[in-house]
Amino acid sequence: AHFNDKGNKRTRTVQIRIEQRLVTAEEWAEVTVLDLSAKKAEGFYRQHTWSFPERGRWQIRLTLLTAETENTRILQRCAWAGLQTIRPEYPLNYHRPLTLVAARVKATHQLSGALDNFSALSRRICLDWDHETDTWVMRATSNPAALFRFVLQCPANPKPAADAEIDLALLADWHDFCRLKGLHYNRVLEQAGSTLRDALTEIAVAGRASPRHDGVKWGVVIDRPAPMIVDHVSPRNSWGFSLRRAYAEPPHAWIARFRDEGNDYNIAERVIRRPGYEGDITLTETLEMPGLTDPAIVWREGLRRFYEAEYRPDLLQITQEGAARVATRGDAVVISHDILSHTQCAARVKAVMGWGILLDDAVTMVDGSTYALRF
Repeated sequence: AHFNDKGNKRTRTVQIRIEQRLVTAEEWAEVTVLDLSAKKAEGFYRQHTWSFPERGRWQIRLTLLTAETENTRILQRCAWAGLQTIRPEYPLNYHRPLTLVAARVKATHQLSGALDNFSALSRRICLDWDHETDTWVMRATSNPAALFRFVLQCPANPKPAADAEIDLALLADWHDFCRLKGLHYNRVLEQAGSTLRDALTEIAVAGRASPRHDGVKWGVVIDRPAPMIVDHVSPRNSWGFSLRRAYAEPPHAWIARFRDEGNDYNIAERVIRRPGYEGDITLTETLEMPGLTDPAIVWREGLRRFYEAEYRPDLLQITQEGAARVATRGDAVVISHDILSHTQCAARVKAVMGWGILLDDAVTMVDGSTYALRF
């Protein structure tokens, strides 16, 4: 601005020359000369945008061409506020699929500048087993079986598994198992340092299973009664039998922390009393069940953990010889061992003669008792 003798403001114009050069060059090249005019005593901003002739590292120089003055009636001070380069290509140069969100917020006295926190309720769309059509369809799902397959084949997996490397028939069976029992998995997998195996294990646990790879295909072992006995284990075909039991005082109740889907997935707690305990709850333990968001399912699975601790206290270990066994991980086997019960006897059948069976060991039977024979 320029003030006259009467104190009135007049328009003042200054010229600024913009020059550029490569860092390896010596001569400066003129870009343009800006004419900045205004009749203001307050500060204001002007922006100029141009394109470089080629990619590289460039130096920029600004020169004020208007002569400086000591006249107090003239205001023409200039300052370089900032320099910003913009690449011509798409800003997110990433070879994996991304989910992008654009937010346009009006600045107010409560919000101005950067947006610190942002949250959203989203759904995973992936291949899901449809039990009515017996096909895999693309839709939103929270079934652990569908998410197990998605993790194995998702674009975030650097080594995705092909369909031939996954036991899809087993996953379809597991999908129906989870659907009928209301099992689900809802969680954002953002834990630092988590591996593929950790993610698969967490998803499988939500569906009462554990991941398994038999050397050819990925699958799961479902925690349920097996329809067929695959192998018989006895002292005649094994050794090194051991049994361990953990004796611990069970808590009076679980304190289950989870994200409640009925309350916008906010963190909630539920007290799950131990079955059979009627007194005051003074001894509790925290129970983590990641991925479960239905309060009714959380309560039911918490009771199941109590029953597991009560009826599955033993850990049995036994060794069998052979490079290849009939039973693999997840198969049901029966064990007959004299350490478990002295009334059990393991023998080999030498011959079958009608209803008569010849064993290679002596078996003593007492009158009035009932015995069973299993091959």
